[in-house]
Amino acid sequence: MTRIKRQTLFRALIYTAGLLMLTVGVTLSTKTGLGVYPPESIPYALSIVFGWKFSNMVLVMYAVYVGLQFIIKGKHHQWKDLLQIPVSLAFSALLGWLGPLIPLHFELLWQNIAMMAVSVLFTGFGFALMVNMDVVPNPPDGLTYAVSEALGKDLGFIKNIQDIVCVAAAAAIDLLTCGTLASVGIGTVMAVLLIGRMVALVNRTLREKLRALAGLA
Repeated sequence: MTRIKRQTLFRALIYTAGLLMLTVGVTLSTKTGLGVYPPESIPYALSIVFGWKFSNMVLVMYAVYVGLQFIIKGKHHQWKDLLQIPVSLAFSALLGWLGPLIPLHFELLWQNIAMMAVSVLFTGFGFALMVNMDVVPNPPDGLTYAVSEALGKDLGFIKNIQDIVCVAAAAAIDLLTCGTLASVGIGTVMAVLLIGRMVALVNRTLREKLRALAGLA
């Protein structure tokens, strides 16, 4: 195997590992009953309202996010952005597969907080692996980049605003339809505060090594 082929293989494997870890993290968060990560809070709230599978609603919302990117980018859009659709399909399929496969359910608060902490670890690590491979972003992240470029604002700032909008929208859906918060809670706060720190830790300790393996450094 040539060096370039080996690097391409490593890149694909690292990206796939990131997608799997991200899926595990999101799946665990839905098991806690403490709220889910902001980008998934709206589809989670809508899945409760319409009685759809969470994985199917994620696919619908991700398609909406891709469409919004095309609108925001206008004539500057790139058709490769459509590659986010297959990524969405893979993510949705994995969510649907892992949900029943991980039949965890804890009654005690501390147990669910511990499971949410594990969720944060998986989500942050998986997100970092995917982003650092420069392949195809998840649609929510692609939307963040599109808005950041269009407004000329810092990516981190737009990410924070996007998280706030997602949480507010999900909370409104919960309260209007269920009368209680089902998709937003202390777990959502943990995700917002800690996943970024987890990503920063991975980038500080492993980013250069991973990118070197993938031929990106």
